[in-house]
Amino acid sequence: DPEAHDQMRISTIARKYTHKDSVKGFKNCKDAGCTTGISCVLGPHNTSRITEVTNYLCSLSPSNLGMNILHSQHRTGFQHSLATASKAIIKAAEAAAQNSIEIEQVSRILRSLIFEVPRRAECPACGGRLVVTPSGKYGPCEGAYPFCHSWLFDNINDAYLHSMRLKKWAFQKRKACLNCASYGMCGSGCALNAFLDYENYSGFDNRTCALAKAVFSNAISLLLNELSTVEEVCKISIEKKNEIGRARVGKECRSRWSPYH
Repeated sequence: DPEAHDQMRISTIARKYTHKDSVKGFKNCKDAGCTTGISCVLGPHNTSRITEVTNYLCSLSPSNLGMNILHSQHRTGFQHSLATASKAIIKAAEAAAQNSIEIEQVSRILRSLIFEVPRRAECPACGGRLVVTPSGKYGPCEGAYPFCHSWLFDNINDAYLHSMRLKKWAFQKRKACLNCASYGMCGSGCALNAFLDYENYSGFDNRTCALAKAVFSNAISLLLNELSTVEEVCKISIEKKNEIGRARVGKECRSRWSPYH
């Protein structure tokens, strides 16, 4: 909303706040018939007001909302708590559900739980996406532009090989997480987050890990509120899980499944 947006997104060229321009751009795309979602980054500037912020975003009637925990703190100096951000995303999902709008990050994880199908990767950057930058570089991830130069290449073949490297990373992380209760739902997380935090391909994405555990814990609590015993939760049907899941998604989860979402 204006209060949160204009604390963080200020034009360095025009030296002005950008909320009005952002809303104008959003409405222009919507009027042109584009599918329009809104992406929101969580931090100390908005987590304490996340229900208010979410209700404002829903009033703009987006197709869906994205609630993101900021990429690596090493490049921004912008400090935030992963636990606080994850709890705020759960609250945002509750508020959005009242408007029949889904939070994309939450619905991805819930979809895997409801339909009992593991996620191969958090996003198509791990083996299934090609990004072309304005300067003509190629890569698998738009999040790497423009600051992560080692993920951007002069030719498509090198970009493809890097995408396969990320796919291997996601598979290795899944093997390392076999004992996690939310195993299979997180898709191993964001390789860019892990790379920026650890400066190599040996680390985990702590952000998606925290969110997946928070969504899973919240979903189990929802199920236990409806059912009497853990045994009943284990035997619950997909249809019943979908019905209960609407409290967080705002509508029935799509049954069509992809290896990413």
